[in-house]
Amino acid sequence: MVGLNLKAAFRQLARQKLFSFINILSLAIGISASYMIYLVVSYEFSYDRFQKDGDRIYRVVSNISYPDMEVKNGGVAAPLGKVVGTEIPGIEWVAPFYIYNYDVQVSIPDPGKASPAGFRSEPGIIFADKNYFRLMDHGWLAGNAENAFSDPFRVVITRDKMEKYFPGLTPDQVMGRSIYYNDSIRTTLSGVVENITAKTDFEFSAFISLSTIEATGLREQFSWENWTNINSSSQVFLKLKAGVKPETINAALVKLSEKFTENEFNDTRNLLQPLWEIHFNADYEGSDNRLAHKPTLYSLIGVAVFLLLLGCINFINLTTAQASQRAREIGIRKTLGSSRTQLGFLILTETAIITTLGTLLSIALAPVLLQAFREFIPDALLQQSLLSVPVLLFLIGLTIIVTLLAGFYPALILNGYKPINTIRDQGVGQTGLSRSILLRKGLTVTQFVIAQFFVIGIVVVGLQTKFALNKEMGFRKEGIFTIATPWSDPNPEKRILLANKLSQLAGIEKVSLAGQPPANYGYNATSVKYVDGEKEIETMIEIKNGDSIYRAIYDLKLLAGSWPRKVNDYQTEYAINESLLKHLGFQKATDAVGKTFDNGTTITGVVSDFQAKSIRESIKPLGFINVGDQTRVIHVLLNTNTADGMLWKQTQTAVAKVWKAVYPEDDFSLTFMDERIAGFYEKEKAISHLLKWAAGLSVLISLLGLWGLVIYTTNLRKKEIGIRKVLGASVLEIARLLSLDLLLLVVLAFCIAAPLVWMAAGKWLEGFAYRTELPWWVFILCGLGMTLFALLMLSIRTLRAALANPVKSIRTE
Repeated sequence: MVGLNLKAAFRQLARQKLFSFINILSLAIGISASYMIYLVVSYEFSYDRFQKDGDRIYRVVSNISYPDMEVKNGGVAAPLGKVVGTEIPGIEWVAPFYIYNYDVQVSIPDPGKASPAGFRSEPGIIFADKNYFRLMDHGWLAGNAENAFSDPFRVVITRDKMEKYFPGLTPDQVMGRSIYYNDSIRTTLSGVVENITAKTDFEFSAFISLSTIEATGLREQFSWENWTNINSSSQVFLKLKAGVKPETINAALVKLSEKFTENEFNDTRNLLQPLWEIHFNADYEGSDNRLAHKPTLYSLIGVAVFLLLLGCINFINLTTAQASQRAREIGIRKTLGSSRTQLGFLILTETAIITTLGTLLSIALAPVLLQAFREFIPDALLQQSLLSVPVLLFLIGLTIIVTLLAGFYPALILNGYKPINTIRDQGVGQTGLSRSILLRKGLTVTQFVIAQFFVIGIVVVGLQTKFALNKEMGFRKEGIFTIATPWSDPNPEKRILLANKLSQLAGIEKVSLAGQPPANYGYNATSVKYVDGEKEIETMIEIKNGDSIYRAIYDLKLLAGSWPRKVNDYQTEYAINESLLKHLGFQKATDAVGKTFDNGTTITGVVSDFQAKSIRESIKPLGFINVGDQTRVIHVLLNTNTADGMLWKQTQTAVAKVWKAVYPEDDFSLTFMDERIAGFYEKEKAISHLLKWAAGLSVLISLLGLWGLVIYTTNLRKKEIGIRKVLGASVLEIARLLSLDLLLLVVLAFCIAAPLVWMAAGKWLEGFAYRTELPWWVFILCGLGMTLFALLMLSIRTLRAALANPVKSIRTE
């Protein structure tokens, strides 16, 4: 029976080559999108799912409350990790560690060589104790967790670091060897562990014993005893005992903080963050690892569902459009004894073949789709097999689901034919098929609602991204680049030398040695209190650091007063922005000049407001300081009189040569200011790219679905068309008659999609402090564009039907 059904199904597909190809293609598009999105979503949601009892493992994070804002930090005060396990009951173990985020240079002494092997800018180094390996079970190749961290100046490394530092040696052979970090931390190798191959954000590869901090000057540098210094590098993880609720520990952490800390400017509250949320929550930064964004992942799932739904709808419309041509076949099969179950199984077999072919095509299309979703696909995922066992099981399950969704309704329709009517060529007119056209029209409307939603969404995201990139930032951004000098060099002489040499290059107009540029990702802040009589105002302000040349490079507008004087120790002067001016209650810029905060810092000037972050954030209170040679970033303004691409390239080449002359062992890189600002909106660009693909695919599938409906309509009305032509109706009149009802479906879809997009776009734009307006013409233009596409598609088929020989159509009916 199965063999006969397969043979009949393949014959039917061969007879209807064009329809079969369209069905396979439309389903392949939906399955391909689902395939790619499954790879991305399953990859992201599998992060840190391998730890035993992972649902009981938490990170301790900090919420720092100020009078007018709250700051979230993934780190804690360093002393917390030493007392939380003993002060709070219900905790099974505590794993504190400190991320060594500085520019670390590693050297490997070798008794057989005159100079040690050196490795620059080594990442993934932390200070930890044995409990870290309860959090991350690497597997020990040499040594063990109990003894490896028993004393200061011991280090454990992973297999890949061992192979890099000690090529050709085994784990046992490298035990006891020396590893120097920045030459100041001289450690002895006490263990080698296996690399972590599972997906995790804990990508550390060298573990220095935590007690080393207390035995060195790092104790002061890391604020080891300071309860008021919150640093994202200071991390604490813990595992709760079975049955202990995180709410209980959160309450205990509040009491613990009250016991050990007093801070007049802010209130720090520690709480638990589940291990499985770390990969998705950017509020609590704790490392430089790439985080996933759950709303984006859910949006990807929505795109996959919509495209798959469009493919199924398209299959239904095209299959039922051919129903009248199969009426006699179904009638004969029923007359010869085929049951409804057998006929239904035949239709589902045909659907299964088409779906399977669509799945195979989707696998072949995978490389193309990878580019479509490139912004959402992690680099590590591209290196993995695209056809693992879980992926194959997903594709098999998806094939079965699509077969049932797409094949059930056509099977139901074709099973409804009455044998006597179909044999007499009355299958269409005398069965319930004609009455179900409303359902097919409803499916077509659904297709175009989805398609127009995506199309209008592209325009909205594009307008907001263009608005963001072209918005006046309040400072100069063209022709400026920055160079970060090495953190490993604590002395300012080389930085000063580099800045002086750069200022002498012909293509450079100005050079400043300062802090971060006006707009950047980082955030350096402090608390200030201003007392004016009985009024007391406390606030948190962002701190920027730069001299008067820095101000000239970025063309920052000084509204009143003067720029802070350069100092080399305690900062005593601020130039504040307009937002801070208003927050302090001053009406005019000149009113604030000369006023002092309660710590003795004087306001020397007021700077015009500028956008320091993405336009998602409003402009916040800010103050400029000038700490002279303590800064590490060089800001360069290119000569705008020679704003030629080739001349600027030559200048960059000259800058690289100067860099190598001053820092011969360090890599050179620069960042242009306009590129830095564009980087604020990578997420919007990725969304726009995704919407373009989704819109293009959904429009294609929707037009194919409309094609199926017009074929069905013209087949259904063949006799009517013939009679009208015999009675004198023109080709254009008949084409208009056939097209009008279907065009109304597209218009109806627009009327449904427009308010949905308006609400969704409004909700999305609420995430921006500064946003573009939604012009009405965007909706009208998108609606007209879709209507014209639909009209073109309809015209091809309706004109063909209108030009057909009326005598033949009447006779065959």
